[in-house]
This record gives sequence, C-alpha cells and structure tokens, in this order.
Amino acid sequence: MKNLCVLILLFFLAGCGGEITGTISVKGNVPHAVTRLTTEDGKSYVVTGPAAGELARCCQGKKVRLAARIVKECEGRLLPGEIEADAIIAEMGE
Repeated sequence: MKNLCVLILLFFLAGCGGEITGTISVKGNVPHAVTRLTTEDGKSYVVTGPAAGELARCCQGKKVRLAARIVKECEGRLLPGEIEADAIIAEMGE
C-alpha cells in the first residue's frame, strides 16, 4: 500500500505544471525553426507541446504568460532548456 501511495504521488507531481512568463521568438529557418521563450532573467527555453505552433504563428516578439512545465532546465546562455506549453494564459504586448 505504501508503494502505491508513493507511485501515485510521483505521478501527480510529474504532471504538475505552472506558469512561466517571457518573450516569444522563432529561431532558425523552415523546416528547422524552433519557438523559444526568453524570460526576464535571460533564461531561454525551446517551446514544445500543444501551444507551440500557435505561439510561433501569432505571438512572435510578444510577452506572454504560459501554462507550462519545465522539461529541462537551461545550461548556460548557449544551451536552452525546454518547456512543454499547454496553453497561452495571457498576451501582454510587446
């Protein structure tokens, strides 16, 4: 029973996300373009997930707040992290 509770807790925590705010940019050329979110503290993340396509089309250069979870943390300025964006919560302009 104890193992089952621990497994359920880990499953719940793995699925938890939060909010992240930053500016959207698209780097590279088609077909290798990637959507990136850069936070105010300079961290850069490659955006994946259901909202990535919409962000690339309509939000380039805009500051947004996303419902997302961090998949991989940044490793310095040259190696971006990765976030999985589920939805756009708010567009805050440029």
